[in-house]
Amino acid sequence: HYTYIEEWCSVFAPDLVPKIAPIELEDAHIDLALFHHRDIMGQIENLFTPYHFLPSGGNIIIQTTAALTSIDVNKGNNKHSHLAVNIEAAQESLRQLRLRNSGGVILIDFLKCKNKKEADTLLKTIEAEAAKDPCTVQIHGFTGTGLMEITRKRRTPPLNQRMDVGDL
Repeated sequence: HYTYIEEWCSVFAPDLVPKIAPIELEDAHIDLALFHHRDIMGQIENLFTPYHFLPSGGNIIIQTTAALTSIDVNKGNNKHSHLAVNIEAAQESLRQLRLRNSGGVILIDFLKCKNKKEADTLLKTIEAEAAKDPCTVQIHGFTGTGLMEITRKRRTPPLNQRMDVGDL
């Protein structure tokens, strides 16, 4: 398998060739053995849960409906400032939107910013994260109720439509 992958990457993705490394798996004959070895199945399963824990202790809850995707930011046991939690949540929220391939209208309920400077810092973080997305992302700013409004134009169906969730 190593030789096959190395040959394929040399033709289609030469920048990945130096990153390929052989490993020995105890149960290499089992389907998805490498996925289990790297706990990729657990990471994939996490994409179908409505919540995601942030490294610093906060969390985000992602709810998708036919009309929009909403993300709620919670501080949890995080002792950092609201701005620090919001920045971490913004980075992870936009990452989750890319991974889940969510599209349409997205509303994010961040923790309350103390002042305009914090809101501007948060907006700059969101703009930087949106620039990493290959899809068209438009940031519409804060609504009158304090929600961040974003639209994302995806090019393919969302993850939950592309995978048979029952097999996980």
